[in-house]
Amino acid sequence: MKYPCENLVTISNRYFVGKGNNIDKLLDYGFGSGNNLTFFTEKGFICSGVEISESAIDITRRRLKEIELDADLRISSEDNIINFEKNYFDVVIAWNVLYYND
Repeated sequence: MKYPCENLVTISNRYFVGKGNNIDKLLDYGFGSGNNLTFFTEKGFICSGVEISESAIDITRRRLKEIELDADLRISSEDNIINFEKNYFDVVIAWNVLYYND
């Protein structure tokens, strides 16, 4: 799939895309192949992503490079604690992710 989730696009357009509400930093937790993360990067968000799959990170990096954009992509594991600056993100999405966790 190369397209973002239609429901997420609808929700984001209603609440934070282009609404002048100072939302510009987004974390996509568990971004998979980067469909949603790429969408938000194209919309001008400063995006970061956390993923457990190195191949998903590689796929998303390639996709972003093809459209000449970039995002802060990080690998997560039980041994690797991801730290971000406190209160850095304006919005965090974890679309279709939580049911994969223990």
